[in-house]
Amino acid sequence: MLRYESKTDTEIAYDTKYNRKWVSRLCAEFKSVGLLQYTKRKYGGNNTNMSREEEVAFVESFNKQAELGELVTMAAIAAAYDEKTGKSRESKSTVYKLLHRHKWRKLKPRRQHPKKASEAEMDASKKLTNATTN
Repeated sequence: MLRYESKTDTEIAYDTKYNRKWVSRLCAEFKSVGLLQYTKRKYGGNNTNMSREEEVAFVESFNKQAELGELVTMAAIAAAYDEKTGKSRESKSTVYKLLHRHKWRKLKPRRQHPKKASEAEMDASKKLTNATTN
């Protein structure tokens, strides 16, 4: 609309608080594909593949697995995401962003307890325990 009011890219950028180059790119894209292409988008901008409600339902299924104590891996979530959206992605960044939006964080089980005694301390404890029971 601002373009048809004879405003320049710089003026539009100032009014909308977008970068001038981004305004120029959007105007050129709009000019080449027209309004119909923008109205076809199912979920809005940024190539969103699911609605907010679908995202919540998708993440909730993994919440249930995690609450049951199952290990939920990024590979499993990404594979399920690809299956649901019908797209195959090289990068998992889209899935990481989805999980971040839903307050997930990356946790990894420890190999051992951080306050685990050393081998020498465990052997000494075993000797003391065996000596008192004998």
